Amino acid sequence: LSGIRIIDLTQVQAGPSCTQLLAFLGADVIKVEQPGVGDRTRHERAVSEDVDSFYFIVFNANKRSVTLNLKTERGRAILLDLVSRADIVVENYGPGQMERFDLGFDTLKRANPKIVYCTIKGFGSYGPNAHVKSFEHIAQAMGGAMSAQGEPGREPIFVAPGVGDSGTGLHAGIGMLAALRQRDATGEAQRVEVAMQDGIVNLMRIRMIDTFNTGKPIQREGNRTWGGPTVVYPCKPGGPNDYVALILAGDAWDTVLALAGRADLIGDPRYATTEARQEHGPEGRGDSQLVDPHGHQTRGYEYLDRTGFSGGRSAGLAGSP
Repeated sequence: LSGIRIIDLTQVQAGPSCTQLLAFLGADVIKVEQPGVGDRTRHERAVSEDVDSFYFIVFNANKRSVTLNLKTERGRAILLDLVSRADIVVENYGPGQMERFDLGFDTLKRANPKIVYCTIKGFGSYGPNAHVKSFEHIAQAMGGAMSAQGEPGREPIFVAPGVGDSGTGLHAGIGMLAALRQRDATGEAQRVEVAMQDGIVNLMRIRMIDTFNTGKPIQREGNRTWGGPTVVYPCKPGGPNDYVALILAGDAWDTVLALAGRADLIGDPRYATTEARQEHGPEGRGDSQLVDPHGHQTRGYEYLDRTGFSGGRSAGLAGSP
């Protein structure tokens, strides 16, 4: 994207994650911030008052910044001058804020008849929730992600990855790349609208299959999934991330039972099929921990990796093994 200039009017996560991705692809991203304070995340959860927070850095590295007060005529005039020399404008203000600034799509088109304008909202610009502001957890709730996450019979829970914010950013980035091609083909300005709820729904397609098949709502099943099945097993020496996720298809199940010290369950009809293993897998696991076949108290996933299992260890985010 070398030679592409983006005016970034976004904050927090959904917009900044999108524009940062395009910056990593070579675009010149100019982030517009509030005079005196900057982006609200510069100091949120910061380890020191004198440095930008990691919250800000992980979503805004590789950008240039300028401060403008868009509520003033001078700030608005400077922004429109920037727009006249840019390719893309991205914003994720609350519903209606760009129009209150008198900086809506029609105004931006007058400043630059070939501008690509991307607006990121919780629920789009129309419909019963168009006026509602959205954040990560609201998007997960309203997009259906929470309904599928959690233990049976318990309350729905949030997932840790930013599927509502950063997932929306990915969808917005793809939309803008397509809009650039359309702009170049037609010579006309383009408008891209991305709703956080839509992004979540798109990412939920794999979990919708059972609903399509049965017409019933998604059931919360903890770590169990229909595609495998997948089971999470504890490993030696028993640290907080000493777990391995396994796809237990075919003969893999018998090997795992032996490693877990439950060879007595090999041949048990409760585990004869993948469906039965899915239903009864946690019972077979018990409190066992995976060990290698020689009895050494090493992490089971190291042995499983050497034997070619389809599995992965739970990797800690702080660099723990």
